[in-house]
Amino acid sequence: MKKNKALTAALSVFALTMMSMCAIGGTFAKYVTEGSGTDTARVAKWGVDVVVTNHMASILDTSGNSETNVAIAGDGQLDIIAPGTKGDMVTYSISGDPEVTVDVSVVFDLKLGENWKLENGDVYCPLVFKVGDTTFKIGDPNILTTDQLEAAVESAVNITLNDVLPTAQTSIESGKTISWAWDYSSLNDANDPKDTYLGNLMADNNETNNPSVGYSLIVSVTQVD
Repeated sequence: MKKNKALTAALSVFALTMMSMCAIGGTFAKYVTEGSGTDTARVAKWGVDVVVTNHMASILDTSGNSETNVAIAGDGQLDIIAPGTKGDMVTYSISGDPEVTVDVSVVFDLKLGENWKLENGDVYCPLVFKVGDTTFKIGDPNILTTDQLEAAVESAVNITLNDVLPTAQTSIESGKTISWAWDYSSLNDANDPKDTYLGNLMADNNETNNPSVGYSLIVSVTQVD
C-alpha cells in the first residue's frame, strides 16, 4: 500500500513537472520578424550671391596723357556724358553652389532719352556700347535707330535659365560688364558740329526731351518650387 502511494506521488510530481515545462516552453517560443531604420536630413545649401556695381561716372578718354580729366556737371555730379567720355555702366556677377534647382534671370533695360537727332531730323547717337567683347552702335547691321540700339544691347545682356539642376561640382557663376563710350577720335573730328548741336540742345531744353542714357538691371536667382 505504501509503495502504491509513493508511486502515485512520484507520478504526480513527474506529471506536474512536464506540464510546467510545457507551459514555460510555450511562453518563450514564438516567431519573430523585425525591421528597423534611422536617418537624418540637413538643410540644403543656398549660398547664392548676386553683386551689382553701378558706374555712371564720366571719365574723359586720356589715352597717352598722364592726367585723368573728369567731366563734372555744374552741380558737381559725375553722372554726365560728353564727347570723349567713356566708362563702365554696370557690372554684375552671380556666384554660388546651391543644392536646389533654380531659375536664373537677368533683365537689362537700356534707356536712351529722346532727341538723339540733329536739326534736320537725322538720328545721331554717337554712343558705343560694349557687352563682353561685343560692341554695339548705330550704323551696325540692323541698328539704325536708338530703339534698335537699345534692343541689341539688351539682347546681349539678358539671360533666362530655367530648371538649373543642383550640383556639388560646378557652381553657378556668371557675370557681365556693360560699358559705353562717346565715340571721339580727334579735335578735328567731322562729328564735332553734331556733338556741339547735342550739347546746345541740352543747354536749350535741359530736362525737356533731352538726349541721355540710363538703365535698369534686375538679377535674380530663385529656387524652383
